[in-house]
Amino acid sequence: MAALLTLHSAYEPDPPGHGTIALRLENNGDDPIERFRLALTSVVKLEPGPDSGVHLARQISGYHELAPAAGFVLGP
Repeated sequence: MAALLTLHSAYEPDPPGHGTIALRLENNGDDPIERFRLALTSVVKLEPGPDSGVHLARQISGYHELAPAAGFVLGP
């Protein structure tokens, strides 16, 4: 069965020219998911913060794949 996921995002333009985007993936399904990646495009390079719990697994031009730490499980 397909997972039911919602991606929440918020952008903070401070400091000017170096804003921050916060992404939160919510699992609305009945089962936990693991070993996944979030793929998205952006006109700027995304650089996960050191405390974000994710890393940039792949980046080609504006295409980005973000992956959680090994062993992470996203529960319902």
